[in-house]
Amino acid sequence: MVEKEGNKRIKLFRVNDRSKPTLEKYSVKFIHSDTKIHTDCLKEYTGLKHLFNEHSTVNHSKYFKDPITLVHTNTIEGNWFACKIHIPQRRRTTKKIDLYLVRFMILRNESVQPLKILLKYSF
Repeated sequence: MVEKEGNKRIKLFRVNDRSKPTLEKYSVKFIHSDTKIHTDCLKEYTGLKHLFNEHSTVNHSKYFKDPITLVHTNTIEGNWFACKIHIPQRRRTTKKIDLYLVRFMILRNESVQPLKILLKYSF
């Protein structure tokens, strides 16, 4: 999850699956209900409009950015690409991924005192 405005902070965490109940559970947990949500047309995202103020989609089989609504998912896609670059493929395991996700969030979200911030994310 990434903010599109303001500080553009990113929130990453490991999930066991990408099912609709899992996505809704974490969306409600970490995103305020007044938020405008932008997603692609993955079927698991249907129903988010009932949980949030606004849910707009972009159909990637037609465009990367909707020419009418200007909705896109380029921000999260770019951040996820950058995150994956920093995680060696051999380390993308359930056992090791969390530390790499926290490391990326710290580097992306915080500008000073990385050790202090690491402790904040850890506890």
